[in-house]
Amino acid sequence: MTGFADGLGDARRAVSAYFGFHEPEQRSTRDPEGGDLLDDIGDTVHGADLPVLDRTRRTAPPETDAFDRPAALAAIEADTEAIGFTMACEEPVGRLLRALAAAKPGGRLLELGTGTGAGTAWLLAGMDGQTTLDTLDHDPEALAVARRHHGGDPRVTIHEADGGSWLADRVGAPGYDLVFADTWPGKYTHRDEALSLVRRGGFYVVDDLDRQPEGAVPDDHRSAVDALVADLESRTGWAVLPLLGWSCGVLVLVRT
Repeated sequence: MTGFADGLGDARRAVSAYFGFHEPEQRSTRDPEGGDLLDDIGDTVHGADLPVLDRTRRTAPPETDAFDRPAALAAIEADTEAIGFTMACEEPVGRLLRALAAAKPGGRLLELGTGTGAGTAWLLAGMDGQTTLDTLDHDPEALAVARRHHGGDPRVTIHEADGGSWLADRVGAPGYDLVFADTWPGKYTHRDEALSLVRRGGFYVVDDLDRQPEGAVPDDHRSAVDALVADLESRTGWAVLPLLGWSCGVLVLVRT
């Protein structure tokens, strides 16, 4: 079982690689007490240019190279637009997911909220041949797109299911090295069930904590986000990396 030191080291390497941070040579990524790098990254994202919880502002996504994107992503995006699906995983978040997935070779990953499979594509791009991914959604039209592009990959199992019921049925089941909660269950409801599935040293990732397109989320989304962030940041047994002013608003937790 991966310990806290290993998990925090994984988080440092994955997130620092994404944002271009470099640790001083004398600092060990294995030091479970050395949270300086995560603090540095959080301070940068929470700095004067990006006020905490100012979800009306977003940083520009990093410059992208078409050859650096998952091969299936362009076709997924075209199919997503064709069916009018508006809540696909944003590219900056996808790149972060790819880095976190790469930090867990041979691991087990869970995506709550497959959508049309954009986030799935990024996770698969970071996974090695021994890593497996469970991904689920209740929207058959969106899942049809995901199955079209990912159904042939033996590393991924796509479930059509209600997220709350699926999570409730798996209390006490084998855990995961990464849980990406991109839908209501596992984030705003059944949060304890989702968190219970994260192994020690594993990641819990939530996004869409910034303002969302009008009509895309319930009217009470703002208050739900504030309650979610307050709850997650107050929990013991987790190292918290807040990226609340970046992209669509992201929070990464590492189980300690």
